Amino acid sequence: MRIKITKSYGRGGFTMGDVKISLNKNGGGRIAVVVVFYNDNYKKISTTEYAIPSLDEELGRLYFETGNPSDGFKLSQTSESSARRISFIIKDKETWASRLGSYNLLYDTNEKLYYIDFANKFKV
Repeated sequence: MRIKITKSYGRGGFTMGDVKISLNKNGGGRIAVVVVFYNDNYKKISTTEYAIPSLDEELGRLYFETGNPSDGFKLSQTSESSARRISFIIKDKETWASRLGSYNLLYDTNEKLYYIDFANKFKV
């Protein structure tokens, strides 16, 4: 089976997949996970400008659902008009280090939510 690979050019070169996870150091030395949704894929995960990520350690998945200003993270525009990002502070950088990379956005029919599967990271 063939997998269509799309390129999204930005400051960091190109990205394979729908979603990219990276780490960013915020003020005060805090570390944040940054999740960027390319090619308008943010529209799949939320019907508002906010999204709620939820981690399922057992399945190795990061789910996304629609949020609001009180409980969600703002989907901020990036330098690309078709991309949006969310970021959240973490305490354990080592836990997330193996999860950095590019992924396709998948749909869980039971949960009725979009997610990324950490076992299906693009190999570059």
